[in-house]
Amino acid sequence: MKMYVSDRSHNFKNDFWPIGDLRNCLHTQAMELKNLKLDADRLSGIGTVLVVAAFDLWLLLSTTNASTPRLTLLALLYATFTATFFINTNDEVPLSRWPRHLIIGGQFVVICSIMYTTPNMFSAILLVVWSAQLPYFMPFRWALWLTPLWSFVAWSTHFLRWQPDGIVITGVLFTTFNVFALIMMESRRNAEFQKERAEQANRELIAMQSLVKEASQQEERLRIARDIHDLVGHHLTALTVQLQVLARKVPEALKVDVERSRAISKLLLADVRVAVSEMREHEQLNLREALEALVEKLPGIEVSLAFPNKVAVLNLEQALAILRGVQESVTNSVRHGKATKVGIEVQQSERELVVRVKDNGQSSKPIEFGNGLNGMQERLKSFNGTVTAERQARGVLVCLRIPVGL
Repeated sequence: MKMYVSDRSHNFKNDFWPIGDLRNCLHTQAMELKNLKLDADRLSGIGTVLVVAAFDLWLLLSTTNASTPRLTLLALLYATFTATFFINTNDEVPLSRWPRHLIIGGQFVVICSIMYTTPNMFSAILLVVWSAQLPYFMPFRWALWLTPLWSFVAWSTHFLRWQPDGIVITGVLFTTFNVFALIMMESRRNAEFQKERAEQANRELIAMQSLVKEASQQEERLRIARDIHDLVGHHLTALTVQLQVLARKVPEALKVDVERSRAISKLLLADVRVAVSEMREHEQLNLREALEALVEKLPGIEVSLAFPNKVAVLNLEQALAILRGVQESVTNSVRHGKATKVGIEVQQSERELVVRVKDNGQSSKPIEFGNGLNGMQERLKSFNGTVTAERQARGVLVCLRIPVGL
């Protein structure tokens, strides 16, 4: 994750930014595309396809009288599957959910075409590679129950063209391989989810600890400031008054010393008042530190943070409401908008604190206030705050407002 922090105000409309409860981002609704994170897996899959293609073409050249057009067609089919596999397992390719689903369907058509074109039954290994992608495109149960169906379709295509011996046993064996690949990839996806959930929980804990620590320090500063004002200030005031009375009663020879002592006590009282005022100036919570902890090391997205010099978050409840609002906004950006960039801008005026979260998401669905946005609205309402969400030309802008005073 790349994160940029700026203290300068800028035109928020010209920027694209990312960002929480991210624990649900990997488990979306049924049929929703999950982000693929295949690195070594992708390379091993491509390598497997290339090896199968090389052996298939070599056997056709050495043992059969395959025509050049047929060999060319088969090579193109293998190349098409390899290219689409690379595209569909690469989350850096800017494709939305439905194009990727069309690609996964097209891959199955390519596999059936290959099995129809070549008599070598080991070409069904591509069906195993294809099955390994399915947990990222549909619910696991659907893929598991439908595996026998599309295995039957693929092997029926091969049987209609070549009618080989032992196709039933081979088909059943390869179907078990498909199921094995499905289960392994689902286990891998669940492991990714648990890891991401633990990392997100750790980020939330660090952010909350930052706010709680800051609130505790703020409370202690205010307590000390009140004690100094009420106790030390009161005693110094009484001392000043007593010295003033004493200056009228003592002999003339001592009046100069009494007046000097009275001036020192007044100066000390003024210093105490300045110290108390300075301590109260630091009563705002460090919202920046909490937000930075929340969005730190988010996978696959780029974060931009913009802060003014002073942010007047007056209490822990306000800070937590803002933190939760930003977290929910980022979660929606990643889950629903498939955003790669999200930005947070904090603006402070004399009357309100404004936090804007903007993404570059791809979704074009109308914005509906579900549990997340409604919960955000309820939290801010307790402070007479508001939340708005609007779809823009590219992405969504969520605006949180809380009345405050500097």
